[in-house]
Amino acid sequence: MARDNSKDVTHQQTMSKLSEKSKQTSASLLNSTKATPKALADSGDMDGVLGQIYQLMVDNRKDELEQRQIDEKNSKTDTRKEESRHQELLKALTVRRRPKPKRVIRREKKAEEKEAAKPTTPAKKPAEAAKKPAEAAKKPPEPAKKPPEPAKKPAEDTAKKAAEDKAKKAAEDRAKKEAEDKAKKAAEDRAKKEAEDKAKKAVEDKAKKEAEDRAKKAAEDKAKKEAEDKAKKEAEDKAKKSAEQVKPPEVKPPPKAEQVKPPEVKPPPKAEAAPAAPKPPTTPKPSTADKIAIGVATTAALIGRESLAANISKYESGNKGYNAYNRGDFWLAKGKTEAAYLQTNDIDFSKMTITEYLKRTNKKLGAGGQLDAADPNVLFAVGKYQLIPGTMKVMAEKLKLDPNKTYLTPEIQDMLFVKGLTTKGSGGRFAVDDYINGKEGSTRDAAILALAMEFASVGVPYDIKAKSLFKNTLPHVDLKKGETFYKKPGGFNAAHNPPEEVGAALDADRASKLKNKTTTVPPTTTDTGTKVDQSSKENADLKEKLNKDKSAQTTNNTTTTNKQTNNVQSQQKVDDRPPYARKQQQ
Repeated sequence: MARDNSKDVTHQQTMSKLSEKSKQTSASLLNSTKATPKALADSGDMDGVLGQIYQLMVDNRKDELEQRQIDEKNSKTDTRKEESRHQELLKALTVRRRPKPKRVIRREKKAEEKEAAKPTTPAKKPAEAAKKPAEAAKKPPEPAKKPPEPAKKPAEDTAKKAAEDKAKKAAEDRAKKEAEDKAKKAAEDRAKKEAEDKAKKAVEDKAKKEAEDRAKKAAEDKAKKEAEDKAKKEAEDKAKKSAEQVKPPEVKPPPKAEQVKPPEVKPPPKAEAAPAAPKPPTTPKPSTADKIAIGVATTAALIGRESLAANISKYESGNKGYNAYNRGDFWLAKGKTEAAYLQTNDIDFSKMTITEYLKRTNKKLGAGGQLDAADPNVLFAVGKYQLIPGTMKVMAEKLKLDPNKTYLTPEIQDMLFVKGLTTKGSGGRFAVDDYINGKEGSTRDAAILALAMEFASVGVPYDIKAKSLFKNTLPHVDLKKGETFYKKPGGFNAAHNPPEEVGAALDADRASKLKNKTTTVPPTTTDTGTKVDQSSKENADLKEKLNKDKSAQTTNNTTTTNKQTNNVQSQQKVDDRPPYARKQQQ
């Protein structure tokens, strides 16, 4: 029997059109029936095989449509994610905002994972696919049905869900942004309010502190003024009382001294020493207090500066005089406590050398001090003119004083004031010396300003701008007339000596100086000259210093003293030369 080859060709064409999945299904079907296409063709059951193949093609078409829908859905999801990432990137580049909190990032990541984990339409299992053609083989072949239309519902649901997610996300972002703006605004308002409260409190504290400082300063000034007035009154009463009690001794004319004839000296075989002149009777040495009381100790050193010295010492040392002192700013800050200490703890500076004083100063001042500022034994300004360590050291060097042997006696203090502070040529203020001596071009204001630079208690003679002197370093602040040259915030210096009073003292000394230059010196009594000469001998070192400038210190007392001293010395001199020498001179 001849074989029908046309059926084999048809079978091969049909098999070539099947997909791989259908081929696998067809192969499993043939294996299950244990029949070959050739056997089926020989048995005449080819129509059943074709029906099964058609059914496989229909199923394959359905599978392809479902797979296409899944691919489209995945593509849309990828596109949406890409667009979302693109929008976020644009927003991040254009909108400056805080990074997302970690909890939001975790929630979004969890949502993405949940979206990716949704089950897709699974492919039919091979067993089910193999079972279905077997069942179809038992049933008669059905006419070909129209291929089903692709499902639109899943795509619509996906788009709807995407829109809802987008709207939800936008709402969350908007709510989050509003919450952030609200929190930011609240924080700014809170910070602003705190800053305003802080500034207000600072202003109140400053005003309160200024009021307290003002009240404290007023109380201190009042107490200080009362103390000064009281001390001044006590000093005046004491001086008045002492003046009433101590009357000058009556000066009786001395008996005529018998002329002392020199003893006849015979020429000895060898030169013998001539007999010494008889020594004057010894008198008790007056104390420093006695010398100050009678005016001898101060008058000799203050010649030509009496009025100025009285004015300066009045406001610098007050009733303490030559033994006044203070211990510096550290102790002055204690106010009334320090004032009480200074009133009850006296120091006799006539028993202290310059070296001893400098050793008791603050070591940070660089004047040889060995103590700290807080040491209770420290000293700063001392004496009747309140000399400070640096000034004391410089004056001792310029005046060539031995600091180890020079005591701060009243004579030395007066000499330091006259020579060291108010006389040019030895370190003093030349403007003061020029004005008192009537030098052409000198002015009173220049002399007052020079004294204000030396003494903090002296007020400046006119207004001065800050940093206008000494290479733009002083004064520290703008000054009004009458204020101290060393005024500064938080300082303890204050001017109590008005420039008008200082000017009056300068004018008095100037008038006295100019008058002495043009008038004749009247004669004085022998007793006065003798007393001054005796006091000068007791202070030989001081006399030597004072006599260096005789033209500036020549007054009535000193002129007579020098004459009387020369007369006494000539009367007591013994001519011990041999007779032939005296004859030759005659």
